[in-house]
Amino acid sequence: MEDDGREPLRTFAVASLWSIVSALPSLVLHALEIPRIEGDTADAGPLILSGLWFLCGGLTSPALGRILGAVPVVKALPPAEPRLDHLPPAGALLVREAATLRGQLDALRFDEALQRAWELAGEVDRAGPEVRAVLDSCGASLQAVREIAAARAGSAIPDPLLQARLDAALAEFERALSSPRSGLFR
Repeated sequence: MEDDGREPLRTFAVASLWSIVSALPSLVLHALEIPRIEGDTADAGPLILSGLWFLCGGLTSPALGRILGAVPVVKALPPAEPRLDHLPPAGALLVREAATLRGQLDALRFDEALQRAWELAGEVDRAGPEVRAVLDSCGASLQAVREIAAARAGSAIPDPLLQARLDAALAEFERALSSPRSGLFR
C-alpha cells in the first residue's frame, strides 16, 4: 500500500480536533467563571480545569484510537480461475460447470444438485471425440455421480454424506482436468 503523504496530515487534523473537543468542558467552565473554580485568588481553579481536560481526553481516547486505527475496507479479488488453455473449449466449459456446481452445493437442495450433476455427467458422455480424448488421457470421469445417484435411489446413505461425496467427485473431476498429467517419467 502506497503512502501518499496525506495520512500524517489526517492524523494531525483528527488529533487536533479531538484535543479541542475534549477541552470543551474545561473551556465552558472557564467562560462561565464559576466561583471556586475560576477566581482571582490563587486557588485550585487551573488545576481543576486542567484535570477536567485530561479526564475528558482520557475517557474519549479509545474513540480516538478507533478513528486513527481505522483501516479502509478493501474488497478481495475473486479467486483466480484455473488456467484451462490445455483443454479444448468444450472441455474447459465442462470444468467451469463442475466448479460452478460445486460452489452452489450448499445453496441448492441435494436433489437439485444431484440432478444438475447427473446432467453434467450426461454432457461429459456426449462430448466430442477431441474432448473425450482429453478426458481419457487425464483420467477424468463423472462415474461417481452415477454411483451417488444409485445410492440415493436406495436411500440407505444420508443426504449430507452423499452431498460430501458429490462434492468430492466434482472436485476430483475438476482437479483431473485442471492439472493435466505431463509426459512419461524419464
